[in-house]
Amino acid sequence: MTEPDHQQLSESTVEPGKQTGGALQPWDVGDLPSPPVMNWKKLPTLIGPGILMAGVAIGAGEWLFGPAVSAQYGGTLLWLATLSILGQVFFNIEVMRYALYCGEPIVVGYFRTTPGPRFWLPIYLVLEICNIWPFMAANAAVPFAAAVFGHLPTDLDYTLLGITMTESEWVKVLGYVIFLVAFLPLIFGGTIYRVIEKMMTFKVVVVLLVVAVIAVFQVSWDNMIEVITGFGRFGQVPDRAESVIAGRHFSVTLTGDGRTVMLRGTIGNNTPDFIEQLVDGSKVDPKETTLDERTRTALEALEALVRREARQGRFLVDDLNGDRRLLVRGIIRDPLKKSRSESSWVAESYRLVADDGSSQTFVSGDKMPGDVREWADELVALQGMRRVGLVAYIGQHGRLPDLNWAI
Repeated sequence: MTEPDHQQLSESTVEPGKQTGGALQPWDVGDLPSPPVMNWKKLPTLIGPGILMAGVAIGAGEWLFGPAVSAQYGGTLLWLATLSILGQVFFNIEVMRYALYCGEPIVVGYFRTTPGPRFWLPIYLVLEICNIWPFMAANAAVPFAAAVFGHLPTDLDYTLLGITMTESEWVKVLGYVIFLVAFLPLIFGGTIYRVIEKMMTFKVVVVLLVVAVIAVFQVSWDNMIEVITGFGRFGQVPDRAESVIAGRHFSVTLTGDGRTVMLRGTIGNNTPDFIEQLVDGSKVDPKETTLDERTRTALEALEALVRREARQGRFLVDDLNGDRRLLVRGIIRDPLKKSRSESSWVAESYRLVADDGSSQTFVSGDKMPGDVREWADELVALQGMRRVGLVAYIGQHGRLPDLNWAI
């Protein structure tokens, strides 16, 4: 029977004991088996499948993108995770109900819908590329390479096992190695289900236990509260200051002449510097010779600022709000020495610059205008950011906030 024939099936044309199944073969009709009686003795039977489901659910979002977003923007955007979790709960419940009721995976159910499998098959093949593409192996290669090099990978040469390549090329090689090594347990480990069950058990129990211990005993109270409350701050987004220098790490911006120039990276401490140059959001090679004189001068000025201000244990925040600019300087407490109740950043001096060039300087403890104090305290507490309402921001600026939306 052809696909159009299936689409034209009706209740009157299917055989007795069958039910029309959309664009695929009709379903057989029968009675659902009685649900098993659950008690405490049967709970261990759920551990194996439950471990697999938990291990599969913990993927790139939890291990890569979630930490990356939190590291850049704190807990402000975690309300997006709340929406995602709620959506997944209801979706997964319905998917399980479909599998129990129809006796087939939900993907088969997708193919039953109009216009049929010939239409949906290529679409789902394209969508599945995200699942089979080894991007997680490539991402895992970066911190692994950083651990080997002792710093973030750069374009400098590095010799390992008598082979010399640039550090960026070594990252690619390590990505391939990690990707291929991941298949070894499946090839030589015997029964695939048992191997995956053991791997997922280690992943879920051991790794999450270690992470939980670190979170409970090492994370400061401020950061813990920031993350927990972030799950409920619906509609809020972070607005990063124009320039933030924290220790040896920096992201500094200079806007003028219709162009935005940015430097970001890390000034090395007995290690090579890692500096990215961006012009209007696009990366620029440091050796680029086609840059105009004003852009090159702006980049040189920003690099001079970074090399002057980037010092271990110090921070500088430069934020523009309307026609006023606020610069905050202070110290960063050593996380190994400070107590969990102490804040990480402590402001020492403030400088408020008006649109006409006049300025006021304050030191810690000075009386400041209420709105300036609130502005400064938020920049220090959120380490170079302010929280703004997403709708209000779009209404005021006519665009989304300048965030790394790709992650």
